[in-house]
This record gives sequence, structure tokens and C-alpha cells, in this order.
Amino acid sequence: MGRPATVIGGAPAGSAAADGPILCDQAIFTSTHSGVGEGYRVVAASPGIRAIEKVEITRRSPSHGSLCGQDGDAVGLEAYTLPTRRRCVAYCCHAGCEQTARGGLRVYTHVAVLDRAAWGRFLANPVAVHAALAQHIRATGPVLRPAGRLEKIALALTPATASPSSTNGPVGGVHWLDCALAVASDLLSRRQVIVLAPATPLRLLEKVLLSLPLEVRENLDVSVGVKFSASRKMRLVVTAEPETELQRRIAGLDVLLRRLDGPAGQPGTAFAAWERLLRRWWREGRSQDVTRLTTELCRGISCDALDRIAAICEDTDAVDGLAPEEIRSLTARYSTVYPPTKAEQTLVQELLQKATDRLADLQPPTDN
Repeated sequence: MGRPATVIGGAPAGSAAADGPILCDQAIFTSTHSGVGEGYRVVAASPGIRAIEKVEITRRSPSHGSLCGQDGDAVGLEAYTLPTRRRCVAYCCHAGCEQTARGGLRVYTHVAVLDRAAWGRFLANPVAVHAALAQHIRATGPVLRPAGRLEKIALALTPATASPSSTNGPVGGVHWLDCALAVASDLLSRRQVIVLAPATPLRLLEKVLLSLPLEVRENLDVSVGVKFSASRKMRLVVTAEPETELQRRIAGLDVLLRRLDGPAGQPGTAFAAWERLLRRWWREGRSQDVTRLTTELCRGISCDALDRIAAICEDTDAVDGLAPEEIRSLTARYSTVYPPTKAEQTLVQELLQKATDRLADLQPPTDN
């Protein structure tokens, strides 16, 4: 008999998880002895995981010595699209000693496989799925002697994993937010990016992803805390491995290497206005505005509209500090604009309404 479905984590009031837990297929990839041999493979899975998906999980999952950390507390994350178009999110860790002659620590990977509806309820944020899997593994421990068949796992959305200010300040003299936004711009420019980080900064990954429109991040293959391997075909890799070794393995590849203490995006570069807007909103604690913009308003638009959208948002925010004649000038300018996308149309309507409300507030009281 397989394991029963397990509800993991809790949900804040009013969240999507109030509709109930999210059922997902699951699998375990690790090294263990069994009647069919030993070595790294998918040792257990729920019945819904197809053979072609197991092949991809096997190809992508880390094996012996593949985590960046070499101690028992090392943790990694992988998120990628399976051939069936479902999304796989993997929690990777060490689970005791390797039982073969290689020695060292055994790598254990527990994956959740989400259909598109479930992935959407997580807002295409693998860090939230990873956090739920982490709670499960802390509560039950790694499954090192599985029966081969698992039931589906029931994931509950967890509360927000970080306040917007938690990664804005310097960490060891480095501004994570600047790095995250520079990487987001790289990804919008269709680059493959490796970020050298001193640990496993899941919050950095989350800032990068939530700074991208939903339709960009929902199909992005990423890893954190797992050594770079070209065969895994990740668009974004956050790794702590030695730079000299990494440079040797990426020689000849079209990969952009960034460091946490490297330069941020430069004015005038692609998506500079988008990057500038989100930097300010993150620093002002406006995470809900960021989420609305990237997850709801920017659905279905092309990336070349992002700087135009950012400009409208900047003008909307500026209304509060303008004099009446400046507000009228801004209103006149936007009243003759015919935005090409639905997002721009919505934002222009909101700007004009805010301008109208602000002018009403600035009207001097009339004598009765």
C-alpha cells in the first residue's frame, strides 16, 4: 500500500489555498540498494508519473557529489518542465552516507510534479513549492526504503516566504536586490545565466522570478545549490561552486556569469525602466503591487512592452506630488494615448482616475 496523501504547510487567510490542498504527483530519486540493483535512480513514484517523465527526472536530478554544499545541511532546488508540459519542482538534500564504495554523502531528491492548474495556484513560484516539500521532509525524514509506489502528495500554499525588505539590504556588502533585477533583465533578454553565490540564496531566486512576467517565469528552468551541468539545460543556475572549476566547465558555452558583487544593470540597457520601477517598488515594500503587475496585468504581453508599462506606473506614482497644472498636463497627454496592450490600457485608465481624484482633493473649499 502506498503512502497516504500528506497535507504540507499552512495557508494565510484569503489565499488560494483556502480552496483546499493542491494534489500533486511525487517521486523520489536517490541511491539505494534494492532487488534490481543499486545506484541513483527513481526509486519510488506515484502512479500518475509517466515513464517519459521518469526519464527526464533521472536526467535532471543531482547525483553523488552534485550539491554545492558538502555537509549534511546542504540543500538544493530544481524546477523544470517535463516532456508532458507538467512542471517538476525538486527538493535536494543529503540523506546520510552513500552506501557504495564511493563514500561521502548520499544525495536525496524529492520531487513534486504539478499540472498547469496547480502551478498557477503557486503563482509559478518554485520557492513556495520547495518550502512545502522541505516541511514534509523535516516532518517525516527522507524515504530511503520506499515501497516503490507513492500516493499523491497534498501541498498547501505556505505564507509569503519573505518580506520585500529581507533581501534589499547588503548581505556581506552585496545588494541582492540589484543582482536579482540584473539577472531578471538578462533572462528577459533570453540569456542563460549562472550566478555565483556564497550559499543557497532561495530568496534571491524568488526575487528574480517574481520580477518576471508570469508567462516568462512559469516555463523557466532553474536550479539553486546544485553544481552546474550543461546536460541539465537550466536557464538560470545559482551556485556556490569554486569559480575556477566553473569557468573550466563553461568554456565555449554561451553563458553569462554573474557575481553577487558584480555590476547592476546600466541605464539605457534593455529593460532599464522596468528594472528601475521594480527596484523602487521592492524597496518601498510594495510586493503586492509587484505581484499584481507581473502576475495579472502583464499576462499575454510581449517583453518589448515592459518599459512602456513601467513608464505609466512611474507617472501614476508621481501624481501625488504634482501641482494641479502639472496634473492637467499629464491628463491631457494620456487622454490622447491609445495603448496597444490590455495592460497599458488598464494602467492608463487607473492613472487618469487617480489624476481626477487628486485634482478633486486639491480643489479649494467653496464658500456656501
